[in-house]
Formats: sequence, structure tokens, C-alpha cells
Amino acid sequence: RQGAAGGAIQLGEGGAEGALLAIGGAGSSSIDFVSDEPSPAPGDWGGIVVETGGFVLMGGVTVRHAGADTGRPIRGGVVVLSATQLQFDGCTFGDNAGYGLYAAVEEGAMPPETLFSQFRDNDLSGNDASFAVTVHRLAEIDLSSTDFGPPGRIDLFGDRVAESTSLVDVGVPYYLEGSLTIAGVDGAVPRLDVDAGVELRLGAGRRIIVGDGEGEGRIVVGNGDGSDTVVGPRSDAIGPWAGIEAVWGQATVRNSYLLHAGAYDDAYGIGAAIVVREGGTLSFSGTRVVIDSVGSAVHHQSEDCSAVDTLPGHVDVISHGGCAVYCEDTTAGDASCLEP
Repeated sequence: RQGAAGGAIQLGEGGAEGALLAIGGAGSSSIDFVSDEPSPAPGDWGGIVVETGGFVLMGGVTVRHAGADTGRPIRGGVVVLSATQLQFDGCTFGDNAGYGLYAAVEEGAMPPETLFSQFRDNDLSGNDASFAVTVHRLAEIDLSSTDFGPPGRIDLFGDRVAESTSLVDVGVPYYLEGSLTIAGVDGAVPRLDVDAGVELRLGAGRRIIVGDGEGEGRIVVGNGDGSDTVVGPRSDAIGPWAGIEAVWGQATVRNSYLLHAGAYDDAYGIGAAIVVREGGTLSFSGTRVVIDSVGSAVHHQSEDCSAVDTLPGHVDVISHGGCAVYCEDTTAGDASCLEP
């Protein structure tokens, strides 16, 4: 039982690596880290903090009432700032201030090929935020076996997807901490699936970029059958998000809502929910797509605007200052509203 406000169990300090944190239990033998206050509450103690860890292996561990301010930028039940290997099996991190589990770890010049050796059957519900992870590590984790809430959310750090991965419906929203690029290297074409029923939230002015100068990429928003997918601004955003930009790759949208998108960017000179560059393509499928944009719904850059398609009938547009389809003719040097 932990009682000192702000006190934490810490592994590693000042660059000296804590080689191993192994805590294991199962069933009635589970190991609990909780407050000893008469009326326990989130933030009673500092939690378990891994500053420079090597291997962090936890099974059947409960951490509650943690997340006190320890002077670090991240608060939560278990906070992993650096590690070589992580394993969480049957753990419960709940009723904490901040995160249940923060594992968006810093990675050096030689990051481990696999960071998460195991992640299953955990309960991360009942915290301010459920889980934090770098987006390129999602492919290592089976999110479907863990309870994230509600209430709660999953915060995604990192700015690039270089291997195919999926955001699956786990009952809480995903928050992107910055803009995200989906692009491969050495000829690989990674694909990000934002599955049916997922709620993906971005900050003001943030965008999802499909492909770049280094490689191609793909995104499918609303993959699979089931509830509609929602992509929109975070609850703490102070304005619209920028939208999806197909630079060198394909964007597919089906059975989805793209809400409050199209933030104008001075560097790009474009404000639209979906921007299709000359190297990109866009397709719609499913039965209904709703685009709510502060600018145009779709902005095409094309050598021949006569070849650009207008929107199919199942795409509904709410535009607050642009066209349904706007085309910028890169050959003629002019632009036109193809579909009001």
C-alpha cells in the first residue's frame, strides 16, 4: 500500500538502466499496488515509473489510485518512458489520475525489433486516459483482448506508419497527438485500416498524409461492416483538423463521417477535408459518407480537371466555405468548382 502523495516506485535513474522489472501473479495470487488512504482516490500516490528500463514484465498486477504529480510530464498508474521489452498479461491499471498505462516509450538509434512481447487480457478502464503507445507499435498488440473503457481513450504518438496496421473498435476513441504520414520504404506500401465503429480524433490543424517522397501508402477509413466510422477533431481541439491528404497513394472512404475538417494551411494554401495530389487517388464505397468541411469537401490537383469525377450519390457534403469538389488544374494554371 502506497501513502505518500507524489511518491512513486521508480526503475532506472539518470541514464542508468534498470535492467529488469518483473512482477507476477495470477488469480488470488495477484499483486496489488493501491493507496493506503482511508478514502482512496486517483492521484493518492505516484505510480510505477520506468525511466530507463530494460525489460518490464508484469502479469496479474493491479495498480490503483496512482497518478500523483511527481514532477514528471506524464502521470498515471504505470508510466514507461524507456524500455527494451514490454509484457503485460492480465493486469488491471484503473482508478488512476492520468493514464492507466503510458507506454509510448522513447527509442534510441537501435530500437528493438519487437517492443511488446505480450499484451493481452488487461483492464485499463476507469482512468483519465486508458493507454498511450507509439502508432508504429500497434501491429505488435492485440488490442481486442483488453478493456480500455469507457471512460477512457487511447493516445497515439509518433508521426509515421511504415508497416500495415489497423485501428480496431475497442469502445473508446483514439487520439492522434500530431499529424500522421502513412508511407513505406524500399517498395513497401503500408496500409492503415480505420475499422468500422472506430472514433479517431485529431488536434487542430493536424492531417493524415498518405504517401510522401519516400514511398507510397494507403488508408481505408471505415473498413469492414458495422457501425459508422468517425474521424474528427479532439475534444480539446481549438479548431478543425486539416483533413486527409493523398500525396502518393490511395485513400478509400466508406460508411464514415469526416467531421469539422478542412483547416486552412498557409503553407499548403488549401483548406479541404480531402486533398488529392497528382500522385494520389481517392475512392468512395459503402452506403453513406458524410463530409463536414470548413472549406471544400474534396480538393483535386490534376493535369486534366475534365477527368476528375464528381462525388457519388451516397456522399453527403456539408461545406461551410467551399465546393463539394474543387479542382486545381496544374496544366492550365487555373481552378474551378466542379461540384458546388
